[in-house]
Amino acid sequence: MPVVNRTIVAPPAPQPVHQPIPQPAPTPVVPAPVPAPAATVPAPVPTPTPAPTPTGPGIDREALTATLVELISERTGYPPEMLGADQDLEAELGVDSIKRVEILGALQSHLPDAIAQKLSDQMDALTRAKSINAAIAKVAEIAGGQSLGK
Repeated sequence: MPVVNRTIVAPPAPQPVHQPIPQPAPTPVVPAPVPAPAATVPAPVPTPTPAPTPTGPGIDREALTATLVELISERTGYPPEMLGADQDLEAELGVDSIKRVEILGALQSHLPDAIAQKLSDQMDALTRAKSINAAIAKVAEIAGGQSLGK
């Protein structure tokens, strides 16, 4: 048999396929928040201090209240900031009727003589006041519009 030279050509070897490695989707770059410019706050406008509130013509309720609170503080030992205008003098602060008479007697020395005399005449009604506000209201009623300043 005749010899035939045959060359068998093999198909080319497969080349490795270079597929791109999947990359995560790029994260969008978000710029850092820029702080808003500070709002310019107008300087506070000072409000005028209102005049003391009178309980009647010529009666300075704030000054009278401050004086009474000071006197109660001196007699009871409570600091003035602990004394509420609507606290029950006897139940909450322990101010009995005798101490009330002492306090109201001391208050008379801070008032004009005419009003002090009227307070003295109505001490019984005045000592029944249950709170600082009630005592101030009674003093204003007794003063009848007269000025409480000396």
